Amino acid sequence: MRWYLIIGALIIATLLTACSVNANAGNSDAETATVENENVSGEYTDLVEIIKKAKGTEINLSETTEIILVDGTTGQRIVIDDKDTVKTLVDEFSNTKFTYINEGEESGGYTYRVVFCNNDKTVFDGSFMGDSRIRISSKEFISSEKALNSFKVIKEMFASSTDRTSETDSDENNTETQNENTVKEGWQKVEVDPSTGSKKYISLMLPEEWTYEIVNSEDYPISDLLISFHPKDKTDGSISVGYMTGFGVCGTGLEQEEIDFNGYGAWKGTYYNNAYWDFINLKDEYRDCVIINNAGDTWYADFEGVVDEILKTVEFKIPNKLLKDGDIIDITVTSLPEGYEYKFSDIAAIQNIREYFETLHLESEFTENPNEYCGMTWVLKFTYSDKTEETIYHFGNMFVRNANGQWFKMRYDEAEKLDGILADIEIFPLTSSDDKVDRFLELLGEVPYTGYDNDRFYNVSPSELSEKYGFNIFKLDQSCSSYLMYEDIIYSLGSSFGGYGTTSFAVADINKDGLKELYFTYSWGSGIHRSQIGYFDPATKEVICFNYSNTNNDMTFYVDAGTLVVCNAEVRANSFVDIDTICLTKVGELRFEEDQIKFVASEQAASQTYEENGNLTTETDGMDTDRMITIAQDYVISNLMGYDGEVIDIENPTIEIIDELPRYYHHISDISDKEGGYYKVTFTTNLDDLLGPIGVYMDNAGNVIGSDYRE
Repeated sequence: MRWYLIIGALIIATLLTACSVNANAGNSDAETATVENENVSGEYTDLVEIIKKAKGTEINLSETTEIILVDGTTGQRIVIDDKDTVKTLVDEFSNTKFTYINEGEESGGYTYRVVFCNNDKTVFDGSFMGDSRIRISSKEFISSEKALNSFKVIKEMFASSTDRTSETDSDENNTETQNENTVKEGWQKVEVDPSTGSKKYISLMLPEEWTYEIVNSEDYPISDLLISFHPKDKTDGSISVGYMTGFGVCGTGLEQEEIDFNGYGAWKGTYYNNAYWDFINLKDEYRDCVIINNAGDTWYADFEGVVDEILKTVEFKIPNKLLKDGDIIDITVTSLPEGYEYKFSDIAAIQNIREYFETLHLESEFTENPNEYCGMTWVLKFTYSDKTEETIYHFGNMFVRNANGQWFKMRYDEAEKLDGILADIEIFPLTSSDDKVDRFLELLGEVPYTGYDNDRFYNVSPSELSEKYGFNIFKLDQSCSSYLMYEDIIYSLGSSFGGYGTTSFAVADINKDGLKELYFTYSWGSGIHRSQIGYFDPATKEVICFNYSNTNNDMTFYVDAGTLVVCNAEVRANSFVDIDTICLTKVGELRFEEDQIKFVASEQAASQTYEENGNLTTETDGMDTDRMITIAQDYVISNLMGYDGEVIDIENPTIEIIDELPRYYHHISDISDKEGGYYKVTFTTNLDDLLGPIGVYMDNAGNVIGSDYRE
């Protein structure tokens, strides 16, 4: 019987990749040996049958040539390739009967992961809880035997493996330096991985008396990424572990020897017969991974044994590379099954797509099987200057692979961006800053009165939105009114009273005139909450708000197969000027039809407009009456509420278009748009018999011109 404790990171990666085993195991605080259970259903049957029931696939356990075990509590892994031991475990699991546990019963807790492999294929992959349960594809089964013997065998293997390792280490280390497992106790783990934003992975462990710093390419131009460490009381020199692209050495006075570094092939270099090594450089695909000794002539000799123990804990993982090096001259994109097709030859567009794939955080080890998922696939064919071609499959915003390589799992927040990149559409949340606020206030002139004592303007435009497109959006943090500053002209963006105001932004050239429009969602409503969509057209310098109101919901954008889609949203707001949104269900999409940009509501969403709430969506002579009503409501709420009576139909005023303004009215501002008709929005009050209703007059551009005198 042969058992091997897998310690080296490279061996772990090789074994688990071959069998598609996730390196992250769960934790278990308790074990369950319950057998008598009222929630079980069906007849007890063997493992092959329950796998068929859970996954719809048939397996043959007798094909197993290797078994990998993962302890869910400690993360310890054992690989078993001894034929007799493999057969023993296969027989144990084959002869054990299980039955399905109804949903809703409390789980017994995850204890072990067991994977049966046949060379490079996974025969069976399951999680085992306690002494009697097994989980397959989110379904849980319980064995008919208490204290299943198979689990006993597994536990004995882990115990024997740990004892064996401890004894071996003890025999091999009779010096003052402690063995690696003992030294790690109480040490700190230093790790740079995708969760920190890095594309490269380095990890090592340090004693508590040591310190470190992480140095990246911005701080240290000749390196990509380094972890430099030293004893806390020794600041004259350090040992650096990391990635140095194109690492090179001078051959004068250099002696090199080939070594094994934690399972990686490497060269150790020493200059001028020094008593210490100067560098270790890994080989082959890890050739950019280096360890530099910058403490050789200072403190290294006094801490050589500890440094050796630290270096035993070093682990590298190189980035997953989907595209080869070389100049890309053309990209053709098609989709399956929808049939979309794009072609890119512009240098900037090609660079955007390449940068997307080169900055993805990819997992090579994961539990999901791409063959069991459905979704659209983007097929991208890259043509290089040397006339070679390469194809990438981007599947379901979850998996990606080179046509000649394995599947990788993507992070959804990154994967979903490809649709927007291909369609040249970008979506932005609200982020607050003081950038350009002074300039905005200078151009705005008089700050509108909002009724809030501490209402303050913030720039809510992400820097990329401002820098790339010149759109700077400013928003009040109490009343939520939003304004756009574009080419030193100020524009009002939608309504806000009673809602969030603007909640999300998108940039797209939907009318294909060569200039990208700014699209925005906003919500308002002191009585009935409603959200709407608008856009600013930089060609015509107009703000257009669509004649659609989504009641009792907020909205945001996402990109689907090249189309800017609007969906119901969950709003996550730290404040009114710091908002992010989560897309829920589709409401409609933005299209260019009949020479104009249109919002086309989905069939279900169309019934949610204000048609069921009075005359708010009534159109008169094709004019956008819904937008004008919104502006009038904001004006009345901000300026006239509480004066000379109570407005009793704020949600449902009447609107009409008039050719001329009345001879006498309360003048508020000059007319900016003298062409076309005028709007009059009338609100009923409880004093209409004495004073008459409130009438608000606006020009065709949506500017409030004045209101009726009330006597």
